[in-house]
Amino acid sequence: EIIQKGITWDIPWRLTRSCYSDAYHACGKCDSCLVRARAFWISKLQDPAFPSEEQWRQVGVRLAGQGYLDE
Repeated sequence: EIIQKGITWDIPWRLTRSCYSDAYHACGKCDSCLVRARAFWISKLQDPAFPSEEQWRQVGVRLAGQGYLDE
């Protein structure tokens, strides 16, 4: 829901991240990264924090494997 609202409000998602690490890029492993990625995944949108198809596929595998996609 928040992702869709952000799109409506023209939020520049590519300029945001929520990773706990100090790195510039999202790690894709911490809870914060996975919660954010789940929101994009459910919205059927690719999170710009993971720009390549391969990164996004790996995040999808991690989401499923850790139960983030269970409903």
